[in-house]
Amino acid sequence: MSLNDLEMKNPKISLLDCTLRDGGHALEEMSSRGLGNEFFNDVRKKSIVNNLIKSNVETIELGSIADGEISQSEFCVYKGVQELSESYKKFIKDYGNKFALIYRDPHIYKLNVPDWEEGLPKIARVIMRYFDLDKSYDFCKLLTKKGYKVFIQPMATVQYSDSELVNLTRLANEISAGALYIVDTYGAMLPFDIRRIFNLFDKYLEPNIKVGLHAHDNLNLAYSNTLDFISIDSNRSKILDSTLYGMGLGAGNCRTELIGLHLNKTRGSRYIIEELLSGCEIIESIRGEDQSWGVGLSNTLPALENVATKYVHTLRYEYMMKYKDIYKVIKDIPKGIRQQYSKENMSVVLELINK
Repeated sequence: MSLNDLEMKNPKISLLDCTLRDGGHALEEMSSRGLGNEFFNDVRKKSIVNNLIKSNVETIELGSIADGEISQSEFCVYKGVQELSESYKKFIKDYGNKFALIYRDPHIYKLNVPDWEEGLPKIARVIMRYFDLDKSYDFCKLLTKKGYKVFIQPMATVQYSDSELVNLTRLANEISAGALYIVDTYGAMLPFDIRRIFNLFDKYLEPNIKVGLHAHDNLNLAYSNTLDFISIDSNRSKILDSTLYGMGLGAGNCRTELIGLHLNKTRGSRYIIEELLSGCEIIESIRGEDQSWGVGLSNTLPALENVATKYVHTLRYEYMMKYKDIYKVIKDIPKGIRQQYSKENMSVVLELINK
């Protein structure tokens, strides 16, 4: 079966990278706990966005809107959509509806949100508060009337009863939402939980509304849960949230570079892994000593291409190569020596560098 046939047979699956937003939350938390003072400066933010655009990731979340009073752009937290948009105005001008933002705090219900117009992100994600659902529902409806495409994000979705989940689908249908999400806020969900909720959403949602998954890695299940979510048999389009290096609050998220490569290999997607790895370089440079996201790219890269770990460690730590350049080399290691590291085989690998 050709890749085109594969794409036609399978429903659409796309990536939404939320490194800046969820990663910003992680840096904000680190700062509040006195664990470090690293942040997303303007150069880092724009470099990450540029890498993600070049990688062909479909949607990029640029940050969050909090209470409308405090701006912490170093953590990608903004007073409002105008301030956020000003930080990325050239990207938004050039790439239009590729970008998203998220409204995260209870204070958002009092915000004076402008009507959508060119130059503002089109996708507005709303974190639904379980104990404030009426206000959350009304806010979603308001954003829709103002011209935004709303993605509904029910925080800790596993706590919702079946009837409450069905009510979420009714809201999504009423406002023609772009997506309704399964949000594993605390990384506690198992595949059974995700499938149960997906099946309810799939039954009651209008066909054109996507179902998304936002997975956290507290049980080391973010990646495997995402793979299982992909495998659920349905004609419905799905969105996978992920972050570079798994950067995110607490244990972090499903990793963009891993899920992107999986989709390339299994579904004919065309994500440029080298660009994602360049973004990972930036994340690694700001990682705090007491932060748990990710297991280290030097240990992940060998698994991406099923080669001996020592090849990657040698290229990284002895030859000081960048991850994207290492990846280009290891992809071309001859089959007969891929898992057989030796000095002689390493010399063959080094010859690949100049090709």
